[in-house]
Amino acid sequence: MFKIPIMPSFLELSNLINWLSAIFSRISGGNLIKYIVVEIGEWDMDATASVTVSYKQAVADINYKRVLGVMVQIFKDGSTESYFPDFVDGGMTSVYVDNSTKNVTLTRKASGFFDNTSYDETSSTSPVLESRGRITLCLST
Repeated sequence: MFKIPIMPSFLELSNLINWLSAIFSRISGGNLIKYIVVEIGEWDMDATASVTVSYKQAVADINYKRVLGVMVQIFKDGSTESYFPDFVDGGMTSVYVDNSTKNVTLTRKASGFFDNTSYDETSSTSPVLESRGRITLCLST
C-alpha cells in the first residue's frame, strides 16, 4: 500500500507535474522526477550576451548529478510568440548550472537568432514584457 502525497496548489504547472510524478513513482516504485521552473526576468538580449538567474527560492539544494536536463523558453518582444532554443544551430551557446551559487547562466550566440531588436525590451521599456522567459530544470530524486 502506498500513501498519496498531500495535494499542493496547482496554480503553477510544475506543482501539478511534481505531484503526479510523486504518485506514479510510488505506484511503480521508480525514481521521482522533479521540475523546477524559474523566471528569467529582465534580459535585453540584443545588448547583453548572457544573464544569470538564481533558483535559490525554488529549491534548497541541488546536487549537480541530479540535473537531468534544462529547458529554456524565450519570449519575443511585444507578441505572444515564444521559442525553445536549439543549442547547436539556434541562438543559444550555453546553459551553465552552478550548484554552489544556485544560479543558471544563459548565453546567447553572437549574431545569432536572439541578437537583434526583437529581443531588446525589458519591463522598464515595455509594460507588456514582465520576463524574458523561463528556465525549467529537470531533476532526479
